[in-house]
Amino acid sequence: MLVGVGCWAFSEKNRLSSDVVDVNSLQSKYSDVFDVVFDLTVLIIVLGVVVFVLSFVGCVGALRENICFLKCVRIGLLQFTFKLIFEILCLLYGNRPVHVETYAAIPGCGVPTPKI
Repeated sequence: MLVGVGCWAFSEKNRLSSDVVDVNSLQSKYSDVFDVVFDLTVLIIVLGVVVFVLSFVGCVGALRENICFLKCVRIGLLQFTFKLIFEILCLLYGNRPVHVETYAAIPGCGVPTPKI
């Protein structure tokens, strides 16, 4: 479902920006790799593919009682859970200011000591 929604959003975004979609207009929109990585529709498509593959491997592993597939699903779910927890913590605590004075006492960190 995520892949379908992502493809629909990608095509609608490109259709709204120009009536005729050609290769040159797509190249001008995505001139850098960061344009593709930070495009929300592409991220939705990639997330949908990852969820599909993880679900498929889990179903086949449970059907065939394949321990390797089930371990891959467990590792994938743990990785996804830890990533989600890390992103929530970064969202909550990411905007805190860094005090230079705390790092000034560490030798070799490149922060000049404050003059009092």
